[in-house]
Amino acid sequence: MLERPPAVAYFVAYQVLRNHEDAREAVADAVALAWQHGGGYRGEAMLQTWFVGIVKNCALMEMRRRRQMQRWIDEPHPQRDERTPLWLVFTAERQRRMAQAVRHLPPLYRAAVECVYYDDLPLEAAARQLGISYGACRSRMHVARRILAERIRT
Repeated sequence: MLERPPAVAYFVAYQVLRNHEDAREAVADAVALAWQHGGGYRGEAMLQTWFVGIVKNCALMEMRRRRQMQRWIDEPHPQRDERTPLWLVFTAERQRRMAQAVRHLPPLYRAAVECVYYDDLPLEAAARQLGISYGACRSRMHVARRILAERIRT
């Protein structure tokens, strides 16, 4: 079932996210989680029901991430002339921590991050430069962002 997820899984993700690409990514995340935690299936429900529940949770997590990102975008940022010394120190420290976290990423993910963020390439161009598919590049960026977020939080 994990090799070819049921169509209902995609439809559930799409109902939550209202975006085809994000729905496909939520199903892919659910496949990875189901594969990693397959031992958690207790057999109390049909396998498909269990899997669709994982898909729904992945889609809801993506929605939460979107809301958090939108709040960050909507936050008022100080204008250039309003930057205080404390703000400058905070920004410099954040940049230092991010650079350190990127240096410690596994090479596959670090290469994708460097292409997309440092070389400022769109995902399609980064995928071509890395010699991988667009989907693989998108997946590597997704995993890299998760790793970086976790490392920055700690």
